[in-house]
Amino acid sequence: MKQFKDKTTLNQELCKDIVAVLKNAISDKGNATILLSGGSSPAELYRLLSQEELDWTNVTVGLVDERFIDAESEFSNERLIKTTLIQNNAIGLKFIPMVTKLENEEENQKDLQHSYSVFNKSDCVLLGMGTDGHTASIFPNDSDSEKAILAESPIFTNAPVYPNRRITCTVPLLKSASNLFLLITGKEKLTVLESAKERQLPIAHFIENPIQIYYAD
Repeated sequence: MKQFKDKTTLNQELCKDIVAVLKNAISDKGNATILLSGGSSPAELYRLLSQEELDWTNVTVGLVDERFIDAESEFSNERLIKTTLIQNNAIGLKFIPMVTKLENEEENQKDLQHSYSVFNKSDCVLLGMGTDGHTASIFPNDSDSEKAILAESPIFTNAPVYPNRRITCTVPLLKSASNLFLLITGKEKLTVLESAKERQLPIAHFIENPIQIYYAD
């Protein structure tokens, strides 16, 4: 675990490390793929990334998870990415949304089976974690979330808070990444992370994987 004195320093260092991963991927194979988390925690990180000098036209960005709502909603992770990352130097990146057919879950999932196959063995994944130990949209005590432990392509799950219906990348898809980062802040979340294995929380599925944890109070 990498511990930082404050969130600003954490974001600066994590930004550098993510950029290094993307640059190496572009250098090695001509393109890079990255899956990003939503929520309020990474917003400043994404603003920093948008200012980095990088061949963004060869970077494909997707979401770790999404709320099954309109992309204009304040709760939308797609909206977060578009208002924080896809600007400045990063304006030319390719973004693949998770919500494509809001009126039909089955058709939406079929779209994702095709479009998100590009993120198999992605170069980078950024995870977050809730105080209940959920990560992505894989929640404790949700039967649909349990299916995400083995499923290959993104599936629908149920959150305990609004917006309840979610789409998430699965454990195998996320763990196939070459570089897996976890961003957490605050002592409460650190305590949850430390007890995750014992409590069999969703985040525990990733702890044994070579995951790089970035933490600040």
